[in-house]
Amino acid sequence: MWALHLRLQMPGDAFELLRADASNEISFAAAIVDWYPNNLADSLLRERSLNSLRIKPNLEKLVLIGHSRGGKVAFGLATEFCKTSLPYSAIVGLEPVDGAFENTSLKPQVLPYQPNSLNLKYPTMIIGAALSPIALLPLMPPCGPRGVNHEVFFENSSPAAVHFVVEDYGHMDFLDDSVWTTSTIVCTSGRTRGPMRRFSGGIAIGFLEAVLFNNTMAFDYYLENPHQAPTVTLSTAYDKGWSDRPASTKAFASSA
Repeated sequence: MWALHLRLQMPGDAFELLRADASNEISFAAAIVDWYPNNLADSLLRERSLNSLRIKPNLEKLVLIGHSRGGKVAFGLATEFCKTSLPYSAIVGLEPVDGAFENTSLKPQVLPYQPNSLNLKYPTMIIGAALSPIALLPLMPPCGPRGVNHEVFFENSSPAAVHFVVEDYGHMDFLDDSVWTTSTIVCTSGRTRGPMRRFSGGIAIGFLEAVLFNNTMAFDYYLENPHQAPTVTLSTAYDKGWSDRPASTKAFASSA
């Protein structure tokens, strides 16, 4: 029997950043979470491609992951803008943004804009791109404006939280090559996306292995030795209480 450790992923869109309110997206994501307990297992059983795997969803290990505006949606769920029937075990923000313009957040307000103020009951990881605050053209806002980008999400996060910033890559470099042409006329980007995708995917897996199963060796190594990160160059790697979190991490891992 395979156990499915659930990841609720909120995709981001650079064009959607210009819309002023993310309340509907947060409400929709919350409705999906509330749909899981009574419907997800049966839905997986009906999926022919998964029948032979006999997958059983583990609703005790639900992880929030969001990119761009989807990061705001993920933090909207985490801060209970819309309360849900299931608890969360971790949150990952991939270049999260809280607004389309510098120091101007979108509705609803999900960040207190005070250091260490979120007080989530589970670990947080933020991945930022060093090129995201740089506008592609003089009259266009950057896709990761200062004051509402990954830096402020980490600043507001309380321990345990970690923050990686990747050099030479931009806001949309997490995404598939199929949207490369569109995103490069909107956002400052690196030369190729493959290394950024491999790093962010790998470090997210390492983070979740540490949080959910207390297998911390790989993740702790790259947090302590960011210059050894494969495929990309990290400009910074910040640790806010991660090294002091064994008790909370083991609490999540104990139900594995």
